This record gives sequence, C-alpha cells and structure tokens, in this order.
Amino acid sequence: MAKKKKRTAMRKIREILRLHFDSKLSNRQIADALQMSKTNVYNSLSRFKESELTWPIPEDMPDTELQEGIYSEKPLKGKEDILPDVQYIQEELTRPHMTLELLWKEYAQDNPEGLSRSSFYRHYQKYRKGLSISMKVIHKGGKKVFVDYSGDGLRYFNREEGKWEETGFFVGSWGASSHTYAECTASQSGQDWVKSHIRAVEYFGCVPKAFVPDNLKSAVTKANFYEPEINALYGKFAQHYDTVILPARVRKPRDKPVVESNILHLQRFIFGRLRNHTFFSLAELNQAVWEALELYNDRPMQQYKKSRKERFKLIDKPYALPLPTSPFQFTQVKYDVRAAPNYHIEFDKHYYSVPHEIARECVDVYQINNILEIYHDGNHVCRHKKEPPNYRYTARNNRRLSRMIGRANFKPEQACIENIHYDLSRGFAKTDMMQFKSKTWIENSHHVIITGPTGTGKTYIAEAIGLYACKMGYPVRKIRYKRLFEEIQAAKGTGGYLNYLRKLQKIKVL
Repeated sequence: MAKKKKRTAMRKIREILRLHFDSKLSNRQIADALQMSKTNVYNSLSRFKESELTWPIPEDMPDTELQEGIYSEKPLKGKEDILPDVQYIQEELTRPHMTLELLWKEYAQDNPEGLSRSSFYRHYQKYRKGLSISMKVIHKGGKKVFVDYSGDGLRYFNREEGKWEETGFFVGSWGASSHTYAECTASQSGQDWVKSHIRAVEYFGCVPKAFVPDNLKSAVTKANFYEPEINALYGKFAQHYDTVILPARVRKPRDKPVVESNILHLQRFIFGRLRNHTFFSLAELNQAVWEALELYNDRPMQQYKKSRKERFKLIDKPYALPLPTSPFQFTQVKYDVRAAPNYHIEFDKHYYSVPHEIARECVDVYQINNILEIYHDGNHVCRHKKEPPNYRYTARNNRRLSRMIGRANFKPEQACIENIHYDLSRGFAKTDMMQFKSKTWIENSHHVIITGPTGTGKTYIAEAIGLYACKMGYPVRKIRYKRLFEEIQAAKGTGGYLNYLRKLQKIKVL
C-alpha cells in the first residue's frame, strides 16, 4: 500500500516564500539551503500563487489559516453539477455484493467528463470522515439482526398477586436499516428469548441471514471466541428458520452498536411516554409498547431523511429470507443424554426407556408439547408421552408394539417420517407428510393410498406412516392393491366375504 504524501510544514513554507520573494533565490538554491527536493519547493510556490494569498504574509497569521489557504481544495471547473451523490453511494453500499469500484464504473459511464477513479474515491472518503470518529461498519441488506435485552425494563401491577411485576425489555434491530422490534417479556429465560425472536420475525415478515446476540445464557450456553456453544432451544429455532447464530464477543458492546443505540433511543422514546401510565397485565403493557414502536419506526432518521421502516423495505426486506411455511414447534431440547445400563434415560426428573441396543450411549431428547422424541445418531429411535417429574420409570411396551409391527407386515422399525427425503420427483412437500403426525385423520377413519412410478420409495413412505401409527397404539396393515383384490376375490369364492370385511374394519389404518 502506498504511503500518503506528507504535507510540508508551515514553518518551511514560510521560509521558502521568504527566500523566494525577499532573497530572490532560485528553486535549486532554496532546496539546497533548506535540504529538501527542488520539486517540493516548486509545488509549494505553485500552490501559493494559485491561492488567494499575497506576499508579504501578515506576521500574526496562524499556521492553520496559512495551511487552509495553500492546501485548499481546487474548484472543479465545470464539474459542480456532476459530483457523485455521496448519500446515494452510502445507501447502495448497504446492498449485498455492492462495491465502491462498481459504483464508480456506473458513475463514469453516466458522466464521461466527471471525476476520475481516484477523485471519486477521495470524494467519498471525505464524506465518510464526517460520519464518525470510529470506523463505520457498512451492514449489508437482509444480513443481520442484532438482539439484546435492555438493562432497564417496564413493569405492570398484578391484581391477583397484589404486587408490581418487573419485565424484561427485548429489542431486535436490523443492521442496515435500523428497523426495530421491541416487547416486554415476563423473564429473560430461554423460552421467552426464543418466543420474542418468533414474534420479531413475524413482525418483520422475513428472516435475517444471521442473528447477533449477546452472551446471555438464554442464547449462549458457553461463550468461546472460536466455538461458542449455542443454547439447544435457540439452535433449534435457528434450524427451523434456516438462519445462523453469530454471538458477539464477550464484553464487546461495539460488536452490536445498532441494537445498543436503539435500546437507548427506545428507553427515551417509549419509557418516557409511558412513565405516567399504569398497566395491569403484560399484554396491556405490550400493546402500549407496540403502538409507540410504530411511531418510532415511522419517524424520519436525521442522517438519512427516511424512516427506519422505509429503509427496511428498501434495503433489508428484499434481500432477507422468507418465513417458513410451517410455524416453529416450541420444543425443549436436551442433548447428549446418556442411557444407563438398564437402557433408561433421565429427562425432567423421570426415567424413560430406549432400545437396549443403545444402552450406555448418548441420545438427544426433544419435547414437543407432551410428547418426547428420542434420537440416536440423528435417527429417530422411540417416542414417549411426557410424564410428571416423580423419578418413576416408564418402559416401552415392546411386546405389544412388536406384535403390531409384525401384523402390519413392516420391517423392524426402519422407516421414519422424519427421515423421508422430499425430492421433486416424488411430487409432495414436507408439509404434506407432517399432517400424518396428527391423530385426527385416523380418528376420522381415513386411510392412505400411495401411488407413483417404480423406484420413488412408496414402500418406505407407507412403512413410515404405518410405524408412526403403530407407535401411537393403532392397528395397521400394509398391503398392495393387487394382493388386496386377490384376497377379496378369494373371500367371495369361499363364502367368507363378510368375515373378511369385519377383519378390515378392525384395522384403524390401511
């Protein structure tokens, strides 16, 4: 990188001018006398002649005034009307994949007589110097949302308890547009933390490519510069929304200045407005917060002359990720739970059995509503109903389940709905299969017919749906069309057609 040329000191400039005008020395003689290059002497005299200064210089003229006169920017002859719009440049640089080089090429194409590349860069850098003393980070649109809790919060009066309830104040801000979501929460627990994120992305109508939280326990279980350990529930949230968690460094608030600044502004904007109001529920308090939040996001920003909402629609939302089609199923997650030698695991002060083949190995447990889903090496191995925390044992009824699987003509627990691949050739989406994880279609006496070309995995899909129904305690039978018609014809031929229909009626899932 080339070094920036250093300006000549003002005391030497004064000496150059004295030797030139009073002593009538040549440029070479002045250079030898002051031990500097002849080119430097020539440039200094040229700048003085082009300036509005005259010799002799007043003795009381300060060096700063002399420097401004000699090193003042030269007026652009005929180019005042084609100077680049620095605010437009700053705004365009927030878009993904946009560079200053590309903006200069577009400018040069539209203005052939305009600034050169180096002058274009200097013109923009001069503008940036006036923005902030510290280095300014240019955030790309749609990329990051910075999230944190405020140190101060609001409160409401709980009439049932007869006391004041303090709340946490959650804030999430987009890096590029500064568009903000805020709400009060009952606590700062992991569940409230994730619920706030869910309401935030629903408010925005899109999902950022990354969330940048602080290192609170609800977000980061173990802070580490290289490999931070993300809270399990927070990690599942990120997987569902196809985003990533990028924790800030410990005790480095400048890693997330957008949300830190908005927290301060919201405290003054919202807290001040609500200081004389009394609320009697969390919902009532949040309603007032959201009404004030709309005014905050609609207010024009002093620097950009546009509101946060306008900038969000322009530079963040077009490049953000869409919301998933299915809502996030709120789960409680526990990783690396080791199965005891008696092939039971402990979850929330209760013991649940797992297949004996994975005794002494680790499994992952997911609680979805009142159902526990247990996975080993990424494969679903069993399911239990959530029991109360009483330190008792819940064992799987293996004999009954094995008998039902055998009658259904399934292979021993190989297929699983969660492991189905949704290729385009199969012609169905994940949302189509998730409906089979509900009991409604079985209780309404619906059955399943699977059609499709050879090699698309019809048998695997049938066994996945059937095994899921078996584990919920419903009798299931899998049979091919051809085989079904053969059995019906045989029953009619032997006079046992009615008995055959009675047997089919006992099967809940065909």
